[in-house]
Amino acid sequence: MKHIINLKGNKAYSWYSHENVLCIGYFFDTSHTLFSDFEAAKAIIDMRKTMSFEDILSHIQGIFTIIEISDNHISIITDSINYFPVFYLYYNQIWHITDSWNTLIETKSEININTQALIEYECAGFVLDNQTLDRNILKTKAWEQLTITEKGEYIRTKTGNFLPKSFLFEPIEQLQQKAYNVYNNVSKRLIDFLQNRTAVVPLSGGFDSRLIVSLLYAAQYKNVICFTYGKMNHEVPLSKQVAETLGYPWYFIDYTTIQLESLENSDIQTYLQSAAQGYSMPYLQEYYAVKELIRKQLIPSDSVFLPGHSGDYLGGSYINKTIEAQLIFEEIPAHIESKYFYFKKKSRYEKIHLQERIALTLDKNKHTIIQNKYNPIIEDWDIQEKLSKFIFHSSYVFNYFGYQHYFPLWDSELVNFYRKVPYEYRKNKILYDIVAEQYYFKPQHISFQNNELIVKKHDILFQKIKDSIRYFFPWRIVLQRMIQADWMHYAYITKDMQLFIQQKTGKSFTHFKTFNAIICKWYSLIITNK
Repeated sequence: MKHIINLKGNKAYSWYSHENVLCIGYFFDTSHTLFSDFEAAKAIIDMRKTMSFEDILSHIQGIFTIIEISDNHISIITDSINYFPVFYLYYNQIWHITDSWNTLIETKSEININTQALIEYECAGFVLDNQTLDRNILKTKAWEQLTITEKGEYIRTKTGNFLPKSFLFEPIEQLQQKAYNVYNNVSKRLIDFLQNRTAVVPLSGGFDSRLIVSLLYAAQYKNVICFTYGKMNHEVPLSKQVAETLGYPWYFIDYTTIQLESLENSDIQTYLQSAAQGYSMPYLQEYYAVKELIRKQLIPSDSVFLPGHSGDYLGGSYINKTIEAQLIFEEIPAHIESKYFYFKKKSRYEKIHLQERIALTLDKNKHTIIQNKYNPIIEDWDIQEKLSKFIFHSSYVFNYFGYQHYFPLWDSELVNFYRKVPYEYRKNKILYDIVAEQYYFKPQHISFQNNELIVKKHDILFQKIKDSIRYFFPWRIVLQRMIQADWMHYAYITKDMQLFIQQKTGKSFTHFKTFNAIICKWYSLIITNK
């Protein structure tokens, strides 16, 4: 089988090979033994002697991509979020396989713009399914086994999902105890992964990052550093108080006082190109904070970053906004289009295109339980599309600077537990918040009662009203309100991008709903003008 495999890894994670298997990342097996680097590749070889990949995936958890090379085919297996995507291109009768989208562009010496994918990218910050912004280059997807054949064909097989097969219909008191037991196991795996290295926690005023430092504190882990970034806002004092109460060092990186490098800087250009990878928005949110921590020598070189991604999602924070929908299958694409693809004002053509593309990513034959008015298919779609490609992918910023990361709140045991929790206990994060408060925050004196950042039902309703009428207001008023709520300092951070967009299009970029739209528009212009 003719193929060229060119795997680069990144500054934090490298590819390792053993016999016919290549592996990147890490995983725990069912006995909670951690495997990484060469030992991970060797373990896969050993398991393959008696197990199929489907069986192996039921016995390991972590972030990883596995490649197995055979005489007449190549198999690529991804984790539940496809953190290490692999790109593939059949070009000149040869399969080109790499973890760098830009490498395949160089192989072809041209970009064949995927105009349909550009719409998705500019409206949501990611490209749907296995597509990229080049119509000939494809990528792996979360929970997938990809088989590439010598005939130039490929077969995609789903290996998992978030669809509940049953629910834990038990008193909430019993669910609280079960959740606490799961968190104890999550904590043990976290400590095993850290191996006495410094845990660096991006600490906000919310529950997710606070729960992570609370788990560390409960496990008596001392080697912890916390930091908060952006502009001074109501979350900063809360995060500072949490860190100080637990006795952990805390730093605030004020984006209004540090030197934010220009878009013309070669380092930030390199980061943006390598982070985007032709399918996802490159995050700038933590870039300057990490760089400042390094410049001031505030974190050791072997630090491990612990972002709080997905905690509130598992808890149920999005259920009111997206999952709580009594829809027949045919109505789901329009619902997803309106809830997830909102970065900018869309034309009728764009809405229709998005709905058609979303429909192709939904499996009508999925078997699940529709509990009352909640639709699990939407949640499963969210995890495999937005959560994996947009949210989790944002942690590449840590890898870019050479730091490993770990997702404590996407531990498989925790994921499987919350998948079975009835929606009535996940809605408004009822169970999630009770467990965090009662078992961790209150005993550790980091519960702030009335000062907590809790989204209430009327807040969600008010936001829906604002979203429906925002385009009827003059743009300058809408922009002014966005800047007032811009705790990330994104209006300033993206000003060079806005100028670039104006120079390339001949007009100002307006009528967007988030400053992320500017980053996406900038990147789409960068690649279309190569």
